[in-house]
Amino acid sequence: MMITFSLLLLSLCVILINATSYISPEWLRQILKYDAFYSENDDGIINSEGYPGIYLPLMGNGYFSHSKGVRSDTYFIAGVYNNETTSPSIRARIPATFAIQIENSETTGTLLDIRNGTYYRRGLLLDYKDTWYELRWYAHMSRRNLYIMELQVFSNIDVTLKLSNNPGEPTDAINFHQKQFKTFTTQCGNTTIPETSDVATTRVCMVNTNIPDMMTISAEDSGKIFTFITAVRTSLDSNDPDTHVMLDYEAAVNLQQQDIMSISTTTPLPQTTTLSPLLREHILAWDQLWSSGIELDSDRSDACMAVNASLYAILSSVRDDWSYAVSYTHLTLPTICSV
Repeated sequence: MMITFSLLLLSLCVILINATSYISPEWLRQILKYDAFYSENDDGIINSEGYPGIYLPLMGNGYFSHSKGVRSDTYFIAGVYNNETTSPSIRARIPATFAIQIENSETTGTLLDIRNGTYYRRGLLLDYKDTWYELRWYAHMSRRNLYIMELQVFSNIDVTLKLSNNPGEPTDAINFHQKQFKTFTTQCGNTTIPETSDVATTRVCMVNTNIPDMMTISAEDSGKIFTFITAVRTSLDSNDPDTHVMLDYEAAVNLQQQDIMSISTTTPLPQTTTLSPLLREHILAWDQLWSSGIELDSDRSDACMAVNASLYAILSSVRDDWSYAVSYTHLTLPTICSV
């Protein structure tokens, strides 16, 4: 069943504004400005208001995108196709690196922040009193080759997290050859079938931070940002993707090791005090994208949400430094926004 991205976001937006005692103030501020969409969970479980959790918290930067949200086992890169065809093109599936779940936790809230192009999941750690965590995912808007997940745990005692990833089955679209190192994994390969007989296959290279099955975080590291980075390069954007993907990954790691700094932008942020260097860059890039937009002189909240959601989908799908695009689904504005 094909559902427009705008309508999907509208249907999943909280009708929780009258029951928001458990929504953090910084999240509520974004929701009330029509800049974010909230749900109690993102696993499809019906929430207390009778609405399903966000099935498709989608993110992209015009180069990278999910298949069906942060839980999806599939990534796509714009322009990387596989199989001989003329219409439609068949995107080459890349197994997910950060479809992460914390198994010994209970999700208490999720937020798709469309103003800052970031998805958040918060929850409580089971068997540890007064401990909670935040996971956040973003396809970096200014460093298009990066997809990032950050983790923070807040606790006054040592805690152990049980982590699981959902990469799905090995892809048959790219003949990846994997090498695993202590802290990261590399994989490179070519698409298996060129799209047409007059073009070559595409080489795809990835480097990603390894995800441990168990992760112990000390009380002294409460609030510390743990960063997991995926870098992608292809022969479409590099004459040596094997080398350049490693350079992209190392540059991101080095930047993230800088001191965490405060940030001030023209829009309220989910984190009101500190941001990692990579997330700071990402949010500032989104801030520039939103500097021009559509202003509605109306008290129709549904129209505001629909317009913002549609603009977010477009801005996430295209970029001015890449001739290809990633599209989540058909973009059709609801009739309430027709002019």
